[in-house]
Amino acid sequence: MADVAEKLMAAATRGKLIESVMRLAQPGSPVGGLSGLIQRLESKGMGRQAQSWVSKGENEPVSGTQVREALGDEQMRGIAARSGLSVPEASDAMAQVLPQAVDKLTDDGRVPEGSALDDRIAHLAKQFLGR
Repeated sequence: MADVAEKLMAAATRGKLIESVMRLAQPGSPVGGLSGLIQRLESKGMGRQAQSWVSKGENEPVSGTQVREALGDEQMRGIAARSGLSVPEASDAMAQVLPQAVDKLTDDGRVPEGSALDDRIAHLAKQFLGR
């Protein structure tokens, strides 16, 4: 029974992290939407990894420390609070979720904009959150 509860908690936490990525990807977000997020990653030395998420092929990994550095402490504190994790736990978890989410948002190898981005975010929500 405890195993089921742990799996449900992990799924709920993952859902909250996916929601955080969707918030960041929205135009006008504090990081400047999906393109701003990718630019932040690039400016922090993670351009190769970010481009691997956008392009077709394997997603290169990043560390929780790298994600925290790219997003900043304020963003990570907010993500941690929404997900019920500590900031280091949320950073490590985002390092797992972010590459997959960006990959799904850019499944044709390009960063979508406007209504195309809205459609991709809605698809991500449906795929991962059942909405």
